[in-house]
Amino acid sequence: MGVVVNQVLVLFAFMLIGYILCRRGVLKGGFSPLLSAMLVYIFLPSKMFRSFASNFTTEYISTKWPLILISVVLLAVITLIAKFAGKALGRTDFEKKVYSYSFAIPNCSYMGYPLVEALYGQVGLLDMMIFVLPISVYASTFGYCMLTSGSISLKRLVNPPTISVILGCIAGLLRIQMPEILTTVLDQAGACMGPVSMVLTGMVISEFPLIEMLKDARNYIVSICRLIVVPALVWGMLTIVSLEEYLPIAVLCYAMPCGLNTIIMPRLVGQDCKMGAVVTVISSSLCCGTIPLCMSLFIK
Repeated sequence: MGVVVNQVLVLFAFMLIGYILCRRGVLKGGFSPLLSAMLVYIFLPSKMFRSFASNFTTEYISTKWPLILISVVLLAVITLIAKFAGKALGRTDFEKKVYSYSFAIPNCSYMGYPLVEALYGQVGLLDMMIFVLPISVYASTFGYCMLTSGSISLKRLVNPPTISVILGCIAGLLRIQMPEILTTVLDQAGACMGPVSMVLTGMVISEFPLIEMLKDARNYIVSICRLIVVPALVWGMLTIVSLEEYLPIAVLCYAMPCGLNTIIMPRLVGQDCKMGAVVTVISSSLCCGTIPLCMSLFIK
């Protein structure tokens, strides 16, 4: 358990560094689009391609294919519950959407991937990436529409991370041997994903004056639901159907704090994203204690 606490605190420390440097003016808010672009176009695709190319084999598929099915079922149940929770907590239509999204969608890419890799290695990371695929599709389509009042576009699924997954699957299945210099570049780029993503998280949330909004009890309710109630629900569903072997990945995925999309997506269309920032700050702060708690309670 000490290893889990240590890894969570390391990630949180990088987030705190980004927050403090931005608040003190050392880093400017204009830097966040640059870091975001580097994550989307370099670091995250490198990590995803390397994991799939190294571990995605026919043997892996034959044993881990249930991850996709389990993820789809859990996502369907959780998003349905989240819809009712959002309606109960939100006062305006937009608040209801933000709360529903925050309840249902965890911060897997920026925080979940680095943590799982540190705990379970590259095979564990691949399991997480496979499990997160349905969540990513939902976030890029229905989630995007929810937070921006836009329309579903399949073009949003054609992006560097998706392409890297496809190419990684091909390389893994065909057992393609990559040059050592390429694997070194991919490994070093992928190693930047965790620190840079958490620094970016700190930078983004530093832009908002949050003191007054931290007094709203609803934000704490949503954060606790995201961090404890939903992982407990996942544990209960998988335990009832005797699928305990998938508990580590599923519980860890849904034990992650609220993601940045409740900030980034509304910002794209000029919507108020302060509420999303507050929920992100609260859940990201509390997760230092709740992630180890969930692992001790729900993962043997």
